[in-house]
Amino acid sequence: MRQGEIMGLQVQDLGPDCLYVRHSFNSMDKLKVPKNGETRQVELPFTDLIQGLFELAQKNPWGVTPESFIFWTERRADAPMTGRHCVDGLREALEKAGFSKEAAAGYMFHGWRHFYTSYMIEKLGKKLLKSQTGHRTDTMLSLYGDHTIAGDREKIQIAATETFGALIPSMARAG
Repeated sequence: MRQGEIMGLQVQDLGPDCLYVRHSFNSMDKLKVPKNGETRQVELPFTDLIQGLFELAQKNPWGVTPESFIFWTERRADAPMTGRHCVDGLREALEKAGFSKEAAAGYMFHGWRHFYTSYMIEKLGKKLLKSQTGHRTDTMLSLYGDHTIAGDREKIQIAATETFGALIPSMARAG
């Protein structure tokens, strides 16, 4: 999800095994429809994560209604936490996971969209992945998904060996 979509999540957007992306939030426009004007359902088969989001929403000092923000702030009832809090939290979590402060500072929240798309594109295909990321076109999806990921080199070598190994005399004898 985009950072603004996460910030715009409300209690009513928590499904039993999905998130309903109905809003986005930014400090200028406030609560608005998501980018491209389209709502979507993001599958999230991790019930503990959904439960954790619900529990976080229950701590909202402004009360809990269907329109309450999941990622609330103590400063105002009509706005969620800022994007800066999100980035700071990401970097803090990376440091707790063993990254140096300098290495953690190199990570931006938006990079997780690239990470997710790169790993999921071959598993889901473009049509299903676009339904999850909110990208409208294959071109835009490719900008996010065309990254080298861990294990790519090995996958290429295995595929080449399986496909063409019998054609190469030394491979045919080894098999």
